[in-house]
Formats: sequence, C-alpha cells, structure tokens
Amino acid sequence: MLNWYRKKTEFLDYISFSAHADYNQFKELVEGLLPPIIVLVHGEANEMNRLKTSLLRDLSEKNILEIQIYTPKNTCSLELKFKGEMLAKVYGKLISEDQIKEQPMSGIIIKSGFSYKILSIDEIEKYSELKLTTINQRLEIPFYDDANYLQILFRNLSLLTGNTLDNLFTQDSELCLMLDEIELAIRGNKIILTWGSSLTNDATADAIVAVIMETNKSIENNIEKNIGILPQDDHHYYGLVELLKKNFGNNNVIQLEDKTIVVAFADTKKAIIDPSNRFVVCDVVDTKEKIDRTLFHYFNAIEPFCNCKFYFCFNFFSFAFLDHWFVNKFEEF
Repeated sequence: MLNWYRKKTEFLDYISFSAHADYNQFKELVEGLLPPIIVLVHGEANEMNRLKTSLLRDLSEKNILEIQIYTPKNTCSLELKFKGEMLAKVYGKLISEDQIKEQPMSGIIIKSGFSYKILSIDEIEKYSELKLTTINQRLEIPFYDDANYLQILFRNLSLLTGNTLDNLFTQDSELCLMLDEIELAIRGNKIILTWGSSLTNDATADAIVAVIMETNKSIENNIEKNIGILPQDDHHYYGLVELLKKNFGNNNVIQLEDKTIVVAFADTKKAIIDPSNRFVVCDVVDTKEKIDRTLFHYFNAIEPFCNCKFYFCFNFFSFAFLDHWFVNKFEEF
C-alpha cells in the first residue's frame, strides 16, 4: 500500500484576502467599471496600501490614469459629493418651434422614480396619473358691527387696490365685496374671506387680512387711522422735505402746490415723490433706491412698525395704478 499512488482529485491554491478582496477579480471589476474614485476601507493598513499601489501600477500600464484611489483609516469620516445629470422629456403643447429655438419655457416638472416630465399645467391629467383640484380657502375675522367702522375699513381697503370700492353687492342678506378674486362677506360681527388658493390670491388675502387687523386695532385704540397714508399734519410733511434737502441739497428739492416733491439734479434728471402714497418715479435706478430707503426709514420712525410692513404690501398691489398716475405727472412737469 505504501508504493501505491492515487490520482489527485483536488488541488490547493493561494488567494490573498488580506485586503478583503481578491486582487485579480478586483482588478477586473475596476477595469470593467472604470470608476473615477475608489475608496478602500476596513482592511489592514499595509495590505490596503499595497493593493492601492498594485492597482495604480497595473492601471497605468493600460493607460488608465484618471482613477483616484483613497485608503482612509478606520473611524475617519468621508464626505462624498456626487454630480448627477437630470434629463427631462417635454410633452404636449410645450413642444413647439419657439421652444426648440432655446427660448425660455414655462411649465411644471413631474418626477417619477428617476424620470422627469415637463408639461403644461392644464395637460397634467393627459400625460400623468395626477389629478387637478382646487383648494378653496375660508377665513373668519372678528370685526365691529357698525356702519361707521365699516366705512373706515372700506376706505383703508381702497388704498390697497388704488381704486374706490364700487363693486359692493348683497347675497343672502349679506353685504359682499370683491377684491380681485377675494370675496369679502360681512356677517354680523365678523368678516368672512373666501378665495381660490393660488400664489397671487394668497398674497392678496394676506394683505387684506393685514388691513382688517390694523383697522381693528385702530378702532380699539379709538384712533381713526388711514393705513399707508402720511398723516395730514404739515409737521410730518415738512419734516420729510427737510430730510430730503439734507440728503440732496436745499436748492435741489422743490415743493409743488399738491404737496408733491421734486428732486432735481445737475444733469437735468429729476425724481418725483408723492409723500401720501410713498411712491417715487426716477430714471436713475440708484437715486430711486436711495430715495425709497429714505422714505422707508422716515415713515418707520414716525409710524408704528405694522404700518411699515403694510407699506410694502400697499406698494406691491397698487404699483400699476400709481405708476400710470406718476407717468402722466412726470410728463406734465
């Protein structure tokens, strides 16, 4: 039996896993994927560095030089930044010759998994499984059930729109008013606001609520206050004139009979200021911004802060009306 030889049916081979990977298979994986960055972790430090050195040597022989290999120590934090490309398909009526010519596109983006669609909002149901719906907002605000107080409120709301409120109507024995797409219904000692939710309507409703709350506050304090309007006291008007003279020179500030203020400059440029509406018209952008800041800080000093916040809402919603009025005034001057 000692001289009898048996055929070998098995063999032994050595595979190094000292770096938690078989080098040959790992190298094939790297050459197939060609990742820009490789991070080797959780292996013995010397073996990991040897794996890194061997990979860089073999890859450089095949002209693969753009791969970076890192071997951070255990417990070291890593910060990985990924750059992804987002591609979207355009559907429906947004596909036109004007859009193909790289013109600005207006629509909505719908993401499903890793795909994106750009389409018009009125074609959502056609090109997606989404359904359109309308959110109707309703808000009740306490208010005094008094005709005189309502008259104060309507006057303050007319400042917001820039027009007189001549669209009052009755519905179910309630006095109603339409401001843009916001409906105000007066029911006893409360005011009910209803509107279809949208970016513009929500902003308008916020401004209306600010007017109602400020009017409520002024009534509680027994002060009949016109929101956004410079008090009729001449002291405040002349105080503004003096402030403008200090900023732009005594000879450059001109007062008109209707209390409009004109600021003239040496280069024949001028700015027209309406103190009552806090509106400025000027061809020079930097000068207009400087005068706007002057008006804001002046009114912020003489009036409550809530009025200054409303001042921005007032200017935003009445801009078109006042701009048209001032253009005519500018041409007359």
